[in-house]
Amino acid sequence: MLVASMILLAGCHGKPEQVDTAAYCVNIDSAEVVDILPMSSLFKSGKIVCSLDTASAAMLGAIDKMEICGDYVIAMDRNIRHQLCVFDRDGKFLHTIGAKGNGKGEYADLLDFTCDSGEGLIYILDGKGGKIHSYSISEGEYKKSVDCSNEYVNIKYAQSCLYCYHPSLNIGEAHAARFLLDRIEPSDGKILEQYLTSGYNKGSCHPVMFNGSAFLGTESGTFRLALIFANQVMALDKDGKVYPYLTLNSRNWVSEDDLKEFGFRSDHKSLAVLFSRRKALGMSDFMESEKHILLSYMQGFSRSHILYDKAKECAFVVRRLTDDLLGSKVDFGSMNLQYAGSDGKGVYFFLSPGDMDSMNNQLWNEPPFSRLHVADDAFNGAVFYYEFI
Repeated sequence: MLVASMILLAGCHGKPEQVDTAAYCVNIDSAEVVDILPMSSLFKSGKIVCSLDTASAAMLGAIDKMEICGDYVIAMDRNIRHQLCVFDRDGKFLHTIGAKGNGKGEYADLLDFTCDSGEGLIYILDGKGGKIHSYSISEGEYKKSVDCSNEYVNIKYAQSCLYCYHPSLNIGEAHAARFLLDRIEPSDGKILEQYLTSGYNKGSCHPVMFNGSAFLGTESGTFRLALIFANQVMALDKDGKVYPYLTLNSRNWVSEDDLKEFGFRSDHKSLAVLFSRRKALGMSDFMESEKHILLSYMQGFSRSHILYDKAKECAFVVRRLTDDLLGSKVDFGSMNLQYAGSDGKGVYFFLSPGDMDSMNNQLWNEPPFSRLHVADDAFNGAVFYYEFI
């Protein structure tokens, strides 16, 4: 077993290959493997920010997405309660945003949301309704709706515009020129610019993401983006251009030929075939500090992590993260925390209602987790924060 803290202090192997225009390029196959990486190698502290209010109007069946926007915690339950709830930083319930329905200020399908913290607005992507609705975050007041030009599945506010991802289920030359990402004007829904053809995603427009979104959580005003088969993380620069930010190279990364050979379709069976061939895919959980980049990807049926050291310009493949900040070297994966984004100084995670069941009982009997150890019907989720070194 390699000791991660010693490795980070020592020299690096597997230097990134400078083979394209991305800011960072990593060869997974030549990177040194770290069996266990303690969270204290990357973060100086961890804490539970709050538990979410259990008032009846605030109860969530699950949390599919969370954003921390200024003074607010915003949680989306897409499939069970079909609602978007706003809490303060202490977890106190304030109000819901809109409601499921077909009337003014209502949404037919709560598909995704994004926040403009500067103007205090929240945008809801209404999939079946084919619209984007806007509301005030502070009061939940409905503002307006605009029509969508494409069938969007993910939305992100950045630099006074909305960036919308719209997939198709087709693979092949007929869809090679189809753009996957639109930059639109929030006031009228007009498309201002388009980016990324299906070639970026190995010829596929497959809509599924392991973290539920093409947009990887980053601090407000910008974004990182990666689609399920792409081996590049894309970024938004200050001029509104989307460019390659980080490339993962591996002989095992899924290729367009693989998708054609296996007759890939948009279903779990097709993904299982790729996993059984130990193909790598599905970058997610992108975290970046001044010193490091950490992100996840799938290979076979297991998740691995890439740790990139900016100063030494080298990368490691990390098999397992352990939380030695909140727990006693607890396997981070067993904590069921889901990534909620970054404020530049650290990262937020959330624990969804119902996910307590699959956690280790011993873990929940120890502080600080013991404060969350309540009956399932009285737990409504919690927010965690880890501060970068």
